[in-house]
Amino acid sequence: MLKDWLKPVEQGPKHDKVCSARNGSAATGDWIIENPTFMLWREGKKSDLWIHSKPGSGKSVIFSTIIDKIRSPTCLLAYYYFDFRASETETTAGQFLASIVWQLARGSNHCFRRLLDYHLQNGLKDDPPTYSQFLECLYFMLGDFADVYIAIDALDEFASETWEKEILHIYPLLVFTCFLQVEERMT
Repeated sequence: MLKDWLKPVEQGPKHDKVCSARNGSAATGDWIIENPTFMLWREGKKSDLWIHSKPGSGKSVIFSTIIDKIRSPTCLLAYYYFDFRASETETTAGQFLASIVWQLARGSNHCFRRLLDYHLQNGLKDDPPTYSQFLECLYFMLGDFADVYIAIDALDEFASETWEKEILHIYPLLVFTCFLQVEERMT
């Protein structure tokens, strides 16, 4: 019911595909875990982590390594792989937020209940939420959490010219209640 309403883009298959690019070694990219900037971010002493590099340099593989290293039963994690090869509907702010909201709801009974409450309180039936409703729902779901990881790969491949307004609009929420990990291409 909720998944049909949100219509999220599933990220698991994308993550599995990138993980398979590690050339069969789960240790590929482990150097990032020892990086001082990464360690500050992981310890909560730095609220965001940006990784910049040339196209094709393996940032998505590094990203998948980070996802695998921080994933645990006690960690609330959502991630998104933007991809310029994906359909335009997979690279919108709405699809990004739908996927983040759905992953958080699947990862936490509390978030799932909050999402269900939000859905019922707003009388939303079949139409997927608007961008504003997704933002409101995300704030509603995360209001009680201190440690949430939201990771974004290839932010520069976001389809909209207004990505700063649309995606970075949630940045204040993430800076104060979440750890944000973002990767993008250098131009």
